[in-house]
Amino acid sequence: MKKASVGVCVRDGKVLLLRRSVTAPSYAGYMSFPGGHLEEGESFENALIREYREESNRDIISYEYMGYYAKDDVYIKVYRVTDDQTPVIISDEHDLFVEMDISKALDNLPLGAMTRKFLLIEKESNKGI
Repeated sequence: MKKASVGVCVRDGKVLLLRRSVTAPSYAGYMSFPGGHLEEGESFENALIREYREESNRDIISYEYMGYYAKDDVYIKVYRVTDDQTPVIISDEHDLFVEMDISKALDNLPLGAMTRKFLLIEKESNKGI
């Protein structure tokens, strides 16, 4: 089973999303949260910190477990993160980043099932803020 961690960063109602490049092995052109696969012997939390930095150039200041997504042979732990707001520099796995209102992202961007699920959770948790 493939294991991965991703970070959901929402600041002032805007979420950080990265678009997977056309050369990505899966979900090319889809928007996703920064994160990625665990290396041998690596914890979900260490993978979160490493992959988030590799994909966005930002360091995580704090994180909180939100839930998981499992499908076929993939298991992904999802964390709500606060990052250091360093300017985003995307990795070669991506070709675009956006910081966009959650509702607009849900309505207008190509999203996989996991990304959509956790954006909806985040949108619901931010009602009234």
